[in-house]
Amino acid sequence: MVRTDEWVAIEGYRWPYRINQKGCVQKQLEDGSWFTLAPYISGGRSRAMVKMRTVDNRKVEVPLVWLMADAFMGGRRPGYGIVHKNGAKLDCSLWNLKFLPMKECGRLSCRAKRRPVEKVDRDGNVVEIYASAREAAEKNYISQNSIWARCNGKVKDPFRLDGHDYRYEQRRK
Repeated sequence: MVRTDEWVAIEGYRWPYRINQKGCVQKQLEDGSWFTLAPYISGGRSRAMVKMRTVDNRKVEVPLVWLMADAFMGGRRPGYGIVHKNGAKLDCSLWNLKFLPMKECGRLSCRAKRRPVEKVDRDGNVVEIYASAREAAEKNYISQNSIWARCNGKVKDPFRLDGHDYRYEQRRK
């Protein structure tokens, strides 16, 4: 049985930091006690991060999965990404993480967000269906932002651009 309460020191930072297999990061305070850092989802990166101090006292955001990989998974691997088996970005426990080739990581992350887009004429008839907003944009020589704006109802006259409206495909039961 593997003990999950054992701590591993994190090197290369101003203060003593440590991490365990549950993905819990702690910083040692001046009185010798340990303070647990709260992970958060970074806005632009959509992954669990913790704030730490570098040797020269700069604040940096460090991905929690990188700390886990360096401490328990043999380090980061070039050409590979780390994915969460259960999909929960804040669950960075060792048994929830695995390495996948970057190509596979991209397929996992993009496919779930992709929504089919319908091209609709002025009479309301569906002319064509595309797998995604990107495909609709490429095949109609329109910017992807223009497709998204029409799909999300942000345009006053959706037919003005090319005589067609674009909307996300309605889920049919």
